[in-house]
Amino acid sequence: MRYFKKLSVHLFDGQRNVQSIKGRFERSRTIFKGLLAFESFTGGGGDADEEGEKSLEERIVYAKSKRSDMGSVTSETYTQWQTTGWYNLFYNRFKNHPNILREFEYHSGSISPRKNSGDKSNSETNSDSDTSDEPSQPPVKSKNIKGLAKLSGVPEPKHHGRHAKSALSSQASEFFDANAQFLKATQKTNEGQLDLMRCKVAAEELRLDWDKQLQQKKLDVEEVERKIKMAENILANPNVSAFLKEKAEAILQDYLGL
Repeated sequence: MRYFKKLSVHLFDGQRNVQSIKGRFERSRTIFKGLLAFESFTGGGGDADEEGEKSLEERIVYAKSKRSDMGSVTSETYTQWQTTGWYNLFYNRFKNHPNILREFEYHSGSISPRKNSGDKSNSETNSDSDTSDEPSQPPVKSKNIKGLAKLSGVPEPKHHGRHAKSALSSQASEFFDANAQFLKATQKTNEGQLDLMRCKVAAEELRLDWDKQLQQKKLDVEEVERKIKMAENILANPNVSAFLKEKAEAILQDYLGL
């Protein structure tokens, strides 16, 4: 978990919790293992035993029917990882990672018995003089390691746990570095979308404020027009008192700026 804590602190400034980063890491590793299994099965360009050109989706369905370690690989996922370069990034770093590939079978070291010429001479002499009817045991076939000749008296290489542990630690560090790059790329995309959303909200607030001011000015104009119309009616009515006519004239003078 310390790797995820370091990623949370140094890469995301604590904005993403450890469980979120760990979940993204596990999903990315699962997807890559499935894609690697598909590439291993098809050889990166389809099954050579299949005749004709098949679509990517058909090849994925066929590969899933032959092996069960492809997970939920789809044509969309395969295309996305190939076009964005994520598959090459993961493959170049983790193609030999022990958590991605199957583990190798290690053999314990053993030394075959050494033979000498003296033993051979004695065995030949004894075989000539021995008249026992007991059948001789068939020779035991030695197991050879593929690609290597097993020499007499030479031990098979042992698996050293400490070396493997240090190699695993180094490979795990590389895996987390690549996953950090992947998370950083997705974070930039999310930050860009967040900035765009903020701009939209700010523009909407400005529009609402402008509409409010425009509506208020419209109400003010309507109120002034109503007062002017009332003042004109008062001045046109001969039965109105001199006091009201004086007020009406004051309204018109204020409107005309006199």
